[in-house]
Amino acid sequence: DSSKTGYLNVSLCYAYDGAPVVAGSFWLEDLLLTPLEGGNWTTSFTPGHLMSRAFDTVTTNTSDLHGIGVVDMNGAHLTMYWEELVCHIEGPLFTTVEVGTNATGITYWAEYYFRSDHGQVYTGTLHLNDTTFIYDSPGIHAYEVAYADGDDEWGVTTIRSSDVTYCIWESRDTSEPPETSDPWPLYAAMAGVTAGAIVMVAWVARRTRVPAAQEENLDTALDYLDKISAQRKKEPDENT
Repeated sequence: DSSKTGYLNVSLCYAYDGAPVVAGSFWLEDLLLTPLEGGNWTTSFTPGHLMSRAFDTVTTNTSDLHGIGVVDMNGAHLTMYWEELVCHIEGPLFTTVEVGTNATGITYWAEYYFRSDHGQVYTGTLHLNDTTFIYDSPGIHAYEVAYADGDDEWGVTTIRSSDVTYCIWESRDTSEPPETSDPWPLYAAMAGVTAGAIVMVAWVARRTRVPAAQEENLDTALDYLDKISAQRKKEPDENT
């Protein structure tokens, strides 16, 4: 994991007889090696962030007990990875569902950031930020990978990034729109028109669509009735 310390061990021996090197000052790249037992040496490195680093050079600035100061790596090298997880998420099958319906089809997984370099597949356990997939009230809910258990081979828990998906729960509106009252019968009554004329005004208002500009210019119901009567004389009677 990118937050952890990496420990590196180096085995040094003499090329002639394979005897262990137990004395001297040696560095792995720029890291000072500490002697252990039997020619084994160790060092550590903590970058504190996502990183890959190659280690392929051991050097010394002093000769050992036998006056030897040249180190042959013999082809040995090591690349260490301080890993983080790149998380992916897909689904659901439908991003909009009715309330009380399951948001099915959400799948998620993770890859190591340096997978293309080392080829290892992440096999640990992941957890989403939300594990509720059925909601009984309207709303939108987002899902992403929130954390990892670190139970993979390398103990990686740091999440570098995660895709985000969502689902919308909606309810059907079965209520009917409110009935809009027709103001023209009231205007006609205020103008002193008879009951029969009021009925005629209401019937004409329902049968004839009046442009908004005309409505604004009509001052009284009588003016409106006269205008409609003039228009209907020019139109054929639909009932004949």
